[in-house]
Amino acid sequence: PFLEQGSFAGAGRYDGLPAQVPPAASTGSQAAPWAGTGTRPAANQTQGLPQPQVTGYGAFKAGAGDPRAAGSRVGERRGVRFHILSVAALVLVPWTAFTLACCSSALLHFRHPTVARLLAVICLSFVAILVMANFKNRRGPIYLYLAGLSIIALGLGWVTGLRISDRHMMRYWSPNMRPTYNDVNPRSSAAAYEDAGFIRFSSATQLDLQRVMGARAEDGDIYCVVPILDDVQSTKVNFWAAGVDCCEPRQGFHCGDAELFGTRSGVLMAWPEVNTPGENSNTMYAKLLKVARQSAAAFQLDIPDHPIFVSWVKDVDQTRTIHFHATLLGIFLACLFFLGVSICVGAALHWSTGVRRADFQEA
Repeated sequence: PFLEQGSFAGAGRYDGLPAQVPPAASTGSQAAPWAGTGTRPAANQTQGLPQPQVTGYGAFKAGAGDPRAAGSRVGERRGVRFHILSVAALVLVPWTAFTLACCSSALLHFRHPTVARLLAVICLSFVAILVMANFKNRRGPIYLYLAGLSIIALGLGWVTGLRISDRHMMRYWSPNMRPTYNDVNPRSSAAAYEDAGFIRFSSATQLDLQRVMGARAEDGDIYCVVPILDDVQSTKVNFWAAGVDCCEPRQGFHCGDAELFGTRSGVLMAWPEVNTPGENSNTMYAKLLKVARQSAAAFQLDIPDHPIFVSWVKDVDQTRTIHFHATLLGIFLACLFFLGVSICVGAALHWSTGVRRADFQEA
């Protein structure tokens, strides 16, 4: 007896005779292209023959007999792995871009603006690489999604960081970056102290808490000001204590250490100069100046064109520590919130485009 080569193919039996593959009519299904030959062609001989097709975002195109083909255990594991990696990329890449932009603008923009902008340019270069990769990738839009999400994340992170820098890091850096003036009379000209970082006023200085003014700005925050006077001055106000979200419209000034007896000093909160490391504070200065002018109109006060606004503090070192911790907390909360948003958006984009497990099974 003899065994024809390939007699195990198809019938799967051994009786000493060549195995016969039943015709297509007897099985009710389409016969394989090599049916009746008793020989299964090699992988390199299947070119041009019909292949099982799996289409869709992330689908794997496997040839006949490939262990990774759709419906196999290996193919199914590969599909699950694809979904995990795709969602992870759609979540983590934009979140990383947001975190880098937020940290650089919040921590570095005021003190080292060039470094902060350089980091932003590097992130934008990475986005450009993703855009170029999208034109070379024809299997799905993931690179386009990553580029778009990263651009949005960079913009939001940068704006969020600048807002944190305005409210906290400026008051952290100001005492170190700018001069300190001692025994300043509140009747002195404001123009002489525009470069100040920290001001200690004379012993007769006090806050006029009967003339509190608070107004809500376009960003939703309440900007508060109160005149800094001495026992002689009554209507001329060159210096103002200021804060954000710490007063009522006409009463209750609780900003900084205003309620601590004996406090007579302040950290510069905003200044009007342009094209300086603190140019970012111009926005806050404009809002505080608007409220100060409202106060001057309401209480018949006289103010200069560029008054000085300070955060009223008693211990400058403790104040710097508080603002630094507030900066770190603000960055952490912003990044945590954006991570939650990224998870929702990334999963929605993936599953609105991707194939589900059923798509990996042959019909």
